[in-house]
Amino acid sequence: MALSPGAVLRITRLASLPPLSTVTDVVLAYIEQNLKSAGDFTFSVQPDTSSTPAAPFRIAVETKKGEQPSPIAAGEALSDYAAARCIARLAASTGDPFASLLKASGAPGGVEAAVDVCEQWAAFYGISGKAPEASDNPGLSACIDFFARRFSTSSSFLFGTPQPSLADMTLFALLKAHPAAQTALSSALRTSETAAKHFSSWSACVAKAIPGAGALSGAGAKGTDRAKGKSGEMVGQGAGVASEAVDGPDATTSVNFLKQIVEEDLRTGKHKTVVTRFPPEPNGFLHLGHAKSVCLNFGLAKAFGGRCHLRFDDTNPMKEETRYIESIQRDVRWLGGDWGNHLYYASDYFQQLYDWAELLIKKGLAFVDDDSLEEIRRKRGSISQPGENSPFRERSIEENLDLFRRMRAGEFEEGSRVLRAKIDMTHSNMNMRDPVLYRILKKEHPRTGNQWVIYPMYDYAHGQSDSIENITHSICTLEFDLHRILYDWFQEKLEITRTRQIEFARLNVTYTVMSKRKLLALVTEKWVDGWDDPRLPTLSGLRRRGVPPSALRDFCDKVGVARRESTIKVEVLEKCIRDALHVVAHRRFAIQDPIAVTITNYGDKVETITAANHPEDESFGTRELLFSKKLYIDRDDFMENPPAGYRRLAPGAEVRLKHAYWIKCVDVVKDASGLVTELLCTYDPQTKNCSVAPDGRKVKGAIHWLSEKDAVPAEIRIFGRLFTKPNPEEEDESNPNASWRENINKESLKVYKGFVERSAADSAAFPPQSSLQFERLGFFTPDGSTLPEEADNTKTRTLPVFNLTVALQEGFTAADDAEKDKTKQQERLAREKAALERQKKKEEKEARKKMKEQQQTVQA
Repeated sequence: MALSPGAVLRITRLASLPPLSTVTDVVLAYIEQNLKSAGDFTFSVQPDTSSTPAAPFRIAVETKKGEQPSPIAAGEALSDYAAARCIARLAASTGDPFASLLKASGAPGGVEAAVDVCEQWAAFYGISGKAPEASDNPGLSACIDFFARRFSTSSSFLFGTPQPSLADMTLFALLKAHPAAQTALSSALRTSETAAKHFSSWSACVAKAIPGAGALSGAGAKGTDRAKGKSGEMVGQGAGVASEAVDGPDATTSVNFLKQIVEEDLRTGKHKTVVTRFPPEPNGFLHLGHAKSVCLNFGLAKAFGGRCHLRFDDTNPMKEETRYIESIQRDVRWLGGDWGNHLYYASDYFQQLYDWAELLIKKGLAFVDDDSLEEIRRKRGSISQPGENSPFRERSIEENLDLFRRMRAGEFEEGSRVLRAKIDMTHSNMNMRDPVLYRILKKEHPRTGNQWVIYPMYDYAHGQSDSIENITHSICTLEFDLHRILYDWFQEKLEITRTRQIEFARLNVTYTVMSKRKLLALVTEKWVDGWDDPRLPTLSGLRRRGVPPSALRDFCDKVGVARRESTIKVEVLEKCIRDALHVVAHRRFAIQDPIAVTITNYGDKVETITAANHPEDESFGTRELLFSKKLYIDRDDFMENPPAGYRRLAPGAEVRLKHAYWIKCVDVVKDASGLVTELLCTYDPQTKNCSVAPDGRKVKGAIHWLSEKDAVPAEIRIFGRLFTKPNPEEEDESNPNASWRENINKESLKVYKGFVERSAADSAAFPPQSSLQFERLGFFTPDGSTLPEEADNTKTRTLPVFNLTVALQEGFTAADDAEKDKTKQQERLAREKAALERQKKKEEKEARKKMKEQQQTVQA
């Protein structure tokens, strides 16, 4: 149900509970506080204490003035969390101004997801709206201990949000409803002045967000000024890379909440060791987003002396291929993931999963449905409308077992039948509306061949596979947040080892896309050259680009782990790459866009010049460069009519050749079109590798070069950003019908035919994926491919190819950043417009002054 304009939402309170002791109260307070001007939607809370049911709320909607209220769920009493979700969903259905509420809730997915977060926390710590005493509730003691430890190190909100989220408010309200908890917490905080101040700051900020809440007993008098921002915002939340996120100042956090959970589980003895898993589906190549999950799961296991499993979720034979399995293993190893003997496949458990499916049927918790997939989708309902039961839902256990076994035997055609769980078609979470467990797919499986013709769905296989492997912490991204309730339901009904699913925010980076569908489109539509194109965020593309795995691990560590979605600037990744390569890359010369230089006074001799392989590390040794009359320099290092302050080569100007001599340009040779083809220069033999000439003169510029005797032809590929906009998938308000494809940067690759040092072209010394810094150009890596070179007499050679890994400084090396250029142009036009306005006002002022003087003269 959606709320129409003028609707009134009536909430009846069926139980007498302390104020703000329920999530529903907090949601209503949050809506009222954040939407004071929301005229299209109002609500009222009415008491009805004639009974005190366990489910304390009833909700109804009055669509027009005087019209009888329309009850939600046939007027049944709703639990606290069900009521809270219902209100959040109805509020969201009205659209603006509730869009701002959804964004402001501080939890991924808006208000409703925030309620789920609250429920998770409350359930985990054993807190309920009935206000039990701490002595009767061990979970409450755990919550007190959590707060005491947490606030000894941080005053930030629970999920690193810039404003209090519903999760903060709910825990605040629940603690406030427990006098014993407040006393215990106050006592625990007295042992640490820092913890008391942090908690006081947190409490003061959250209290402001809940009208009439007041402070908590254990929160102290006032928070420290340092811990509060101008509007009660939390500051000083740790290092991290918060300043590099584009979704707000606290879009990321350095506090790894997953690590805190693991530490708590080990400390309390819940788990003796840590077992995580990385469970990719082998239907594509891993990308940068997967790298975060790999580093997180393997990193947590390693940090706590546990183990991480690599498990392929191979439950869909239509999309899975052996090449993906091999590629994923290679990528995980490359990142440093070591699964040892713990390589598993969901297909390893097909028989056990099937047996458990039969068990669900025998318990009356699953049935075979003859409805088509289209009918199943239609009958699921929507967020505001309950679903509709299948006409086959009440089949007998015997009939369901018979049909399911015949499904396995291959008796039925694809799409004719499915096995579904029997849960609740009116459930507020649509994942609980009789989800499909098995479907018929008569396709050959990469590992099991034609042994099976029915395959389990991911939601069914996932949690049970975790249970079989005794996973202690099943870590996945936030899109599975609303699937957690189903994850738990299966394990509970099957009475198997319970495991815990925990969600974290997926990784988003500017100027790229992570969607498999969009990456596939880029490849199939030939925007890029295959899945390992260096412009793609795939791990194979990053590896081909020369990105070291240590840089990706450093990046994932800097990004941190949070519950809130954010987009990280690509510059953060580039800096991590630059920092890693600076230490390990040998230095060499390369000429990207050559222009010939002839030193007219040098003669025909050839000289050997010694140069360091690394300016900061002598252990890298030295190399020898040949110096001769004929050289090459980069075209960007010469300008025929330079501006003032130009420090490179120009007619009549002198410049230093790195590691060699000073040269002066005395003449310029051009072709018929006016293009400069050669520079005639002289050199000073007294200036070899010196910054000051013997006669005391100095030059400010130093450029790189190559001797014609030492230059090997090569292709140099300069990669720019694949998209022109930081967020290519973001809708353009000026052109709402525009496709993300319109943001593809058609100039993202520039190819130059240039030269490199002979030693750089040595594939034995520098194989593909090794690192080189071409001085003054950037960090490069030899590409695995080679290009045919034009025949030189009777010799046939190949042309080495070098890919730009990252520029030496932020921004592009050769390709212009179109977005920055556009911004600069807009800024320039704005300055010019402002200047014209100032000039106009000045002239008008002078004109008025002159007119006034003339009038005074006439009057005199």
